[in-house]
Amino acid sequence: MASRTCSSCHEDVPRSEYSKNQWSKNPHVARCKGCVSAGDGGTAGGGAPVPAADGLDDDAAAAAAIMPRRATASAIDASAGGATDERRAAATEA
Repeated sequence: MASRTCSSCHEDVPRSEYSKNQWSKNPHVARCKGCVSAGDGGTAGGGAPVPAADGLDDDAAAAAAIMPRRATASAIDASAGGATDERRAAATEA
């Protein structure tokens, strides 16, 4: 019978203990049913597990953790020392 090492608990687990989705994944990231149901993200992929943020599901929390924040115009203006505001004022006066 086929088996594989779970990327989360590092146990040699038979195929019957993997969901179809997890078994089809790369063996270095596939997790057994027990780890998936326990919410054990492990450290597959070399990184630390991503905790779920309040009000977000696991996928949204993971995306929020790795996606850079968008800079707002006011944050860009503040980092420019207000010079942008002066240029805008000069442009509107002209």
